[in-house]
Amino acid sequence: MSKYRRSVFRAGVVVLLLLAALVATAASLSTPAVSADHVACGDTLITDTVLDGDLTCPGDALTITGNGITLDCAGNKISVTPLAFPRRGIGVHLNGANGSTVKNCVFLGFSFAVRVDSGSGNTIADNDFTNVFTGIGASIWRSEGNTISGNLIEGLGVDMVLSSNNAIDGNRFKTSGGQIRLCCSANFNSISGNILSGGETVRIDFDSEGNKIVDNSIDDGVILLKGADRTTVIRNRLNLSEISVFSSPDVVIAGNQISARFRGVQLVGQNRAVVANNTISDADAVGLRIFSSGQIRVFNNNFINNVSQAEFGGTNTFFNLPAPTGGNYWDTFDESGEGCTDGDADGFCDSPFVFPGAQDNLPVTGQHPLDTTVIAFASDGDGIAIFHSSATGSDSATFSFISTAASVSGFECSLDGSSYSACTSPK
Repeated sequence: MSKYRRSVFRAGVVVLLLLAALVATAASLSTPAVSADHVACGDTLITDTVLDGDLTCPGDALTITGNGITLDCAGNKISVTPLAFPRRGIGVHLNGANGSTVKNCVFLGFSFAVRVDSGSGNTIADNDFTNVFTGIGASIWRSEGNTISGNLIEGLGVDMVLSSNNAIDGNRFKTSGGQIRLCCSANFNSISGNILSGGETVRIDFDSEGNKIVDNSIDDGVILLKGADRTTVIRNRLNLSEISVFSSPDVVIAGNQISARFRGVQLVGQNRAVVANNTISDADAVGLRIFSSGQIRVFNNNFINNVSQAEFGGTNTFFNLPAPTGGNYWDTFDESGEGCTDGDADGFCDSPFVFPGAQDNLPVTGQHPLDTTVIAFASDGDGIAIFHSSATGSDSATFSFISTAASVSGFECSLDGSSYSACTSPK
C-alpha cells in the first residue's frame, strides 16, 4: 500500500506543477502592457509596451517584428551611450512589422532613432528627434502605407528609400538643417502640413515619382527635385526659400506663396511642367528662371518686387494661355507709364511683357487671386493636364484646362455626372 501511495503523490505533484504553469501563462496573456522594468537593451517586443523609465543602450535598443504592437514611451528617453560621434545603432527597429506604433519617445543619439524595414501600416507619432544630432529621426526602407506625424525633429529628420504610399504629415522641424528626403524609387508619398527650415528642407531624387508636397510651411529652405517625375508642389508657404527642379518631367507647381531670397522658382533641364497660380516675390536675383527643353506652361502667377522678374532659355514654353485665362501679373508692368495700357478694358495689357529670352503676350493689369480653393490636375505618362478655376457664385463660370503633351489630341468633359463628350478650353 505504501508503494502505491507514493506513486499517487508523485502524479499529484506533476498535476499541481502543470496547473501552476497554466495560471502563470494566463496571467501574462492578460497583462495589457509591459513596463520599462521588464525591458532590456536588445529586447524584441511581443506585446504592447509602456515605458516607465529611461532606457540607455550601447547599441541597438528595441525591436518590433510582430503586428499591431504599440510602444508608448510616455515621454521617457531611449538613448545610446556614449553620445559622441560617430552615431551608431537603432533606437526602435520595426523589422517586418505591420500596423505597429512608436509614440511619445524622446531619442538621444543613434544612427537611426526609428527605422522601418519591409513593413506596412505602421505609425511613428509624437516623438522627439531633436537630440538625434547627426543621425536620422525616422527612416523608411522598402515599406509602404506608413505614417510619420506630429514629431519634433532636428537634423536629417525623415529618410525614405524604395518606399511608396507613405505619409509625412504635421511634423515640426525645430531648427535649421531639418530635412525630408525621398530617394531611389520612393513613389506616391505625401508630404503635407509640416513646418521646416534651413537647407534642402525637402529633397526628392533618383527616379522617384508621383509624390505630393502640399500645405507645408518652409523658412529659409529649398524644395529640391532631381529626377522626381510627376511631383506636385501645391499650396505651400515659402519664406526666404525657393523651388528648384532639375530633369523632372510632368511637375506641377501651383498655388504656392513664395517669398524668395535669391530665386523663387527655377526649372533646369526640364521637359513638361506647369507653373500656375503662384505668388513669387522679393527675389534678390530672379523670380522665375527656366532653362529647359520645353513644353512648359506658365500662367496666372503674380510676380512682385523681384529684382528680375523672369529669365528664359529653351523652346516651346508659353507664358500665357489664350483669353480669358491669359498670362501673369508683373508688378513692373501694370501701369501705362511702364508700358501697360488696357484700351479695351479686358483686363489684359495691350502690349506683351518682354523679359530676357521670352515674353508674356497677355499680361494682366491686376493681381490674380491666389487660387487655393480649386486647383485640380491629372498626370500620366504622356504629360500633365492641369485644371484650374477660382471659386465663383456665377452661373456662367468658365473652366480652363491645358495639356503639355504633344500627343494629346483633345479633351472630354463631364458635368454633374453626365456622359463624357468632346470639349475645348475654356468650357
